[in-house]
Amino acid sequence: MKKNLSSIFFIWSLAVSPVFAQLIGAGIRITRQDILNSPAPETNIALTANRLTMYFSSSRGGNWWNQDDSDIYYAIRLDTLAPWSKPLPLPTPINDELNQDEVYISPDGSTLTYQRWSYDWALEGGPYFETTRVGNRKWQNPNTLGGEITEFFIKTGFRATDGMTRLWDGSIIFAAGPEFKQPMDLFYSKRSDNGDWQKVVPLLCNTKQDERSVFLAADGKTLYFASNRPGGKGGLDVYRLELREN
Repeated sequence: MKKNLSSIFFIWSLAVSPVFAQLIGAGIRITRQDILNSPAPETNIALTANRLTMYFSSSRGGNWWNQDDSDIYYAIRLDTLAPWSKPLPLPTPINDELNQDEVYISPDGSTLTYQRWSYDWALEGGPYFETTRVGNRKWQNPNTLGGEITEFFIKTGFRATDGMTRLWDGSIIFAAGPEFKQPMDLFYSKRSDNGDWQKVVPLLCNTKQDERSVFLAADGKTLYFASNRPGGKGGLDVYRLELREN
Protein backbone atom coordinates (compact mmCIF):
# COMPACT_ATOMS: atom_id res chain seq x y z
CA MET A 1 0.00 0.00 0.00
CA LYS A 2 1.31 3.40 -0.94
CA LYS A 3 0.90 6.62 0.99
CA ASN A 4 -1.95 7.66 -1.32
CA LEU A 5 -5.04 6.31 0.43
CA SER A 6 -6.76 5.81 -2.92
CA SER A 7 -4.55 2.73 -3.39
CA ILE A 8 -5.99 0.95 -0.35
CA PHE A 9 -7.99 -2.19 -1.18
CA PHE A 10 -11.02 -3.01 0.95
CA ILE A 11 -13.29 -5.99 1.15
CA TRP A 12 -16.67 -4.38 1.54
CA SER A 13 -18.69 -5.25 4.63
CA LEU A 14 -22.48 -5.13 4.94
CA ALA A 15 -22.38 -2.11 7.25
CA VAL A 16 -20.47 1.02 6.27
CA SER A 17 -18.14 1.95 9.13
CA PRO A 18 -17.25 5.55 10.11
CA VAL A 19 -13.85 5.07 8.44
CA PHE A 20 -15.50 4.07 5.13
CA ALA A 21 -17.85 7.04 5.43
CA GLN A 22 -14.86 9.37 5.75
CA LEU A 23 -13.22 7.89 2.65
CA ILE A 24 -16.41 8.24 0.63
CA GLY A 25 -16.76 11.82 1.85
CA ALA A 26 -13.20 12.49 0.67
CA GLY A 27 -14.14 11.47 -2.87
CA ILE A 28 -12.33 8.13 -2.81
CA ARG A 29 -14.02 5.51 -5.01
CA ILE A 30 -14.75 2.20 -3.28
CA THR A 31 -15.78 -0.84 -5.29
CA ARG A 32 -17.26 -3.97 -3.72
CA GLN A 33 -15.23 -7.03 -4.68
CA ASP A 34 -18.03 -9.57 -5.04
CA ILE A 35 -15.76 -12.45 -6.07
CA LEU A 36 -13.88 -12.16 -2.75
CA ASN A 37 -16.91 -11.84 -0.52
CA SER A 38 -19.21 -14.36 1.15
CA PRO A 39 -22.11 -14.09 3.62
CA ALA A 40 -19.51 -14.45 6.41
CA PRO A 41 -17.07 -11.70 7.54
CA GLU A 42 -13.92 -11.12 5.46
CA THR A 43 -11.23 -9.24 7.42
CA ASN A 44 -7.53 -8.48 7.88
CA ILE A 45 -6.37 -7.93 4.30
CA ALA A 46 -2.67 -8.33 3.45
CA LEU A 47 -1.13 -7.59 0.05
CA THR A 48 2.25 -8.41 -1.45
CA ALA A 49 4.27 -5.37 -2.54
CA ASN A 50 3.41 -5.91 -6.21
CA ARG A 51 -0.31 -6.01 -5.23
CA LEU A 52 -0.88 -9.21 -7.21
CA THR A 53 -1.58 -11.56 -4.30
CA MET A 54 -4.04 -10.89 -1.48
CA TYR A 55 -4.44 -12.77 1.79
CA PHE A 56 -7.32 -12.32 4.21
CA SER A 57 -9.29 -14.05 6.95
CA SER A 58 -12.80 -15.42 6.42
CA SER A 59 -15.17 -17.49 8.52
CA ARG A 60 -17.12 -18.74 5.47
CA GLY A 61 -16.30 -22.35 6.47
CA GLY A 62 -17.02 -25.35 4.29
CA ASN A 63 -13.47 -26.80 4.45
CA TRP A 64 -13.00 -30.38 5.58
CA TRP A 65 -10.88 -29.28 8.55
CA ASN A 66 -13.21 -26.49 9.59
CA GLN A 67 -16.88 -25.67 9.24
CA ASP A 68 -17.30 -22.15 10.58
CA ASP A 69 -14.14 -20.79 12.26
CA SER A 70 -11.86 -18.25 10.58
CA ASP A 71 -9.34 -19.45 7.98
CA ILE A 72 -6.75 -17.72 5.80
CA TYR A 73 -7.66 -17.36 2.12
CA TYR A 74 -5.70 -16.01 -0.83
CA ALA A 75 -6.54 -14.60 -4.25
CA ILE A 76 -4.34 -13.65 -7.19
CA ARG A 77 -4.53 -11.49 -10.32
CA LEU A 78 -2.37 -11.11 -13.42
CA ASP A 79 -1.82 -7.36 -13.08
CA THR A 80 -3.07 -4.46 -10.94
CA LEU A 81 -5.94 -3.74 -13.36
CA ALA A 82 -7.07 -7.35 -13.68
CA PRO A 83 -9.89 -8.85 -11.58
CA TRP A 84 -9.13 -11.02 -8.57
CA SER A 85 -9.41 -14.78 -8.81
CA LYS A 86 -11.83 -16.75 -6.69
CA PRO A 87 -10.20 -17.05 -3.23
CA LEU A 88 -8.90 -20.39 -2.00
CA PRO A 89 -8.00 -21.43 1.55
CA LEU A 90 -4.40 -22.12 2.49
CA PRO A 91 -3.89 -25.83 3.21
CA THR A 92 -3.29 -27.52 6.53
CA PRO A 93 -1.27 -27.25 8.74
CA ILE A 94 -1.64 -23.47 8.34
CA ASN A 95 -5.42 -23.66 8.47
CA ASP A 96 -6.98 -26.08 10.94
CA GLU A 97 -10.04 -26.50 13.15
CA LEU A 98 -9.19 -23.36 15.16
CA ASN A 99 -9.30 -19.69 14.18
CA GLN A 100 -6.50 -18.34 11.96
CA ASP A 101 -6.56 -14.55 11.82
CA GLU A 102 -4.55 -11.29 11.52
CA VAL A 103 -2.56 -12.42 8.51
CA TYR A 104 0.57 -10.55 7.36
CA ILE A 105 2.52 -11.29 4.18
CA SER A 106 6.07 -10.08 3.59
CA PRO A 107 6.50 -7.72 0.61
CA ASP A 108 8.11 -10.46 -1.51
CA GLY A 109 5.40 -12.98 -0.58
CA SER A 110 7.82 -15.47 1.02
CA THR A 111 6.90 -15.19 4.71
CA LEU A 112 3.39 -15.43 6.16
CA THR A 113 2.64 -14.47 9.77
CA TYR A 114 -0.69 -15.03 11.44
CA GLN A 115 -2.45 -15.48 14.77
CA ARG A 116 -3.82 -18.73 16.17
CA TRP A 117 -5.14 -19.18 19.70
CA SER A 118 -5.21 -22.78 20.88
CA TYR A 119 -5.98 -24.37 24.22
CA ASP A 120 -2.22 -24.81 24.77
CA TRP A 121 -1.13 -21.57 23.12
CA ALA A 122 1.31 -20.67 25.92
CA LEU A 123 3.04 -24.06 25.79
CA GLU A 124 3.12 -23.90 21.99
CA GLY A 125 4.75 -20.46 22.03
CA GLY A 126 1.73 -18.72 20.48
CA PRO A 127 -0.39 -16.88 19.70
CA TYR A 128 1.63 -15.78 16.61
CA PHE A 129 3.04 -18.15 13.99
CA GLU A 130 5.03 -17.78 10.79
CA THR A 131 5.66 -19.95 7.75
CA THR A 132 7.96 -19.51 4.76
CA ARG A 133 8.34 -20.81 1.24
CA VAL A 134 10.94 -20.58 -1.51
CA GLY A 135 9.65 -19.56 -4.92
CA ASN A 136 6.41 -21.32 -5.75
CA ARG A 137 7.08 -24.27 -3.46
CA LYS A 138 4.55 -25.16 -0.80
CA TRP A 139 4.43 -23.42 2.57
CA GLN A 140 6.60 -24.97 5.27
CA ASN A 141 5.22 -26.18 8.60
CA PRO A 142 4.50 -23.09 10.75
CA ASN A 143 6.80 -22.11 13.61
CA THR A 144 5.73 -20.13 16.66
CA LEU A 145 7.25 -16.71 17.28
CA GLY A 146 7.40 -17.55 21.00
CA GLY A 147 9.94 -15.93 23.33
CA GLU A 148 9.15 -12.49 24.71
CA ILE A 149 5.99 -12.25 22.60
CA THR A 150 4.47 -15.29 24.29
CA GLU A 151 5.70 -14.00 27.67
CA PHE A 152 3.97 -10.68 27.05
CA PHE A 153 0.56 -12.33 26.69
CA ILE A 154 1.19 -14.59 29.69
CA LYS A 155 2.23 -11.70 31.97
CA THR A 156 -0.40 -9.17 30.87
CA GLY A 157 -3.25 -11.65 30.61
CA PHE A 158 -4.28 -10.01 27.34
CA ARG A 159 -6.43 -12.29 25.20
CA ALA A 160 -7.67 -9.77 22.64
CA THR A 161 -5.80 -8.46 19.61
CA ASP A 162 -6.84 -6.46 16.56
CA GLY A 163 -4.17 -6.10 13.92
CA MET A 164 -0.53 -7.14 13.46
CA THR A 165 2.23 -6.14 11.04
CA ARG A 166 5.93 -6.89 10.52
CA LEU A 167 8.76 -4.48 9.80
CA TRP A 168 11.48 -4.92 7.18
CA ASP A 169 13.91 -6.27 9.81
CA GLY A 170 11.42 -8.88 11.02
CA SER A 171 10.25 -6.89 14.05
CA ILE A 172 6.56 -7.02 14.94
CA ILE A 173 3.90 -4.46 15.89
CA PHE A 174 0.50 -5.59 17.14
CA ALA A 175 -2.58 -4.19 18.88
CA ALA A 176 -3.62 -5.87 22.11
CA GLY A 177 -5.80 -5.37 25.17
CA PRO A 178 -7.74 -7.24 27.87
CA GLU A 179 -10.94 -7.60 25.80
CA PHE A 180 -11.84 -6.93 22.19
CA LYS A 181 -14.41 -4.24 22.97
CA GLN A 182 -12.10 -2.45 25.41
CA PRO A 183 -9.39 0.07 24.38
CA MET A 184 -6.22 -1.44 22.95
CA ASP A 185 -2.67 -0.17 22.54
CA LEU A 186 0.05 -0.79 19.96
CA PHE A 187 3.07 -2.84 21.05
CA TYR A 188 6.46 -3.48 19.47
CA SER A 189 9.14 -6.14 19.71
CA LYS A 190 12.41 -6.22 17.78
CA ARG A 191 13.89 -9.48 16.53
CA SER A 192 17.59 -9.71 17.28
CA ASP A 193 20.16 -10.99 14.81
CA ASN A 194 20.15 -14.39 16.54
CA GLY A 195 16.37 -14.66 16.10
CA ASP A 196 15.40 -13.96 19.72
CA TRP A 197 12.69 -11.44 20.53
CA GLN A 198 13.41 -8.41 22.69
CA LYS A 199 11.03 -7.30 25.45
CA VAL A 200 7.65 -6.10 24.13
CA VAL A 201 7.21 -2.34 24.64
CA PRO A 202 4.30 0.04 23.94
CA LEU A 203 4.60 2.52 21.07
CA LEU A 204 4.86 6.19 22.00
CA CYS A 205 1.83 7.00 19.83
CA ASN A 206 -0.52 5.28 22.29
CA THR A 207 -3.13 7.28 24.20
CA LYS A 208 -5.65 6.45 26.92
CA GLN A 209 -8.11 5.84 24.09
CA ASP A 210 -8.22 3.03 21.53
CA GLU A 211 -5.39 2.24 19.08
CA ARG A 212 -5.76 -0.80 16.80
CA SER A 213 -5.84 -2.14 13.19
CA VAL A 214 -2.15 -1.47 12.56
CA PHE A 215 -0.71 -1.76 9.02
CA LEU A 216 2.77 -1.03 7.63
CA ALA A 217 2.92 0.43 4.11
CA ALA A 218 5.14 -1.07 1.42
CA ASP A 219 7.69 1.74 1.92
CA GLY A 220 8.61 0.05 5.22
CA LYS A 221 8.29 3.18 7.36
CA THR A 222 4.74 4.56 7.12
CA LEU A 223 2.53 3.02 9.80
CA TYR A 224 -1.27 3.30 9.58
CA PHE A 225 -3.60 2.57 12.49
CA ALA A 226 -7.08 3.38 13.78
CA SER A 227 -7.77 5.44 16.90
CA ASN A 228 -10.65 7.25 18.58
CA ARG A 229 -8.32 9.74 20.26
CA PRO A 230 -9.47 13.36 20.73
CA GLY A 231 -9.25 15.58 17.66
CA GLY A 232 -10.65 13.10 15.16
CA LYS A 233 -13.86 13.10 13.15
CA GLY A 234 -15.66 10.74 15.55
CA GLY A 235 -15.35 7.05 16.28
CA LEU A 236 -12.27 5.31 14.92
CA ASP A 237 -10.24 7.45 12.49
CA VAL A 238 -7.27 6.49 10.32
CA TYR A 239 -3.91 7.90 11.46
CA ARG A 240 -0.42 7.50 10.11
CA LEU A 241 3.07 8.07 11.44
CA GLU A 242 6.59 7.63 10.13
CA LEU A 243 8.78 5.10 11.89
CA ARG A 244 12.37 6.06 12.57
CA GLU A 245 15.34 3.78 13.14
CA ASN A 246 15.41 4.48 16.89
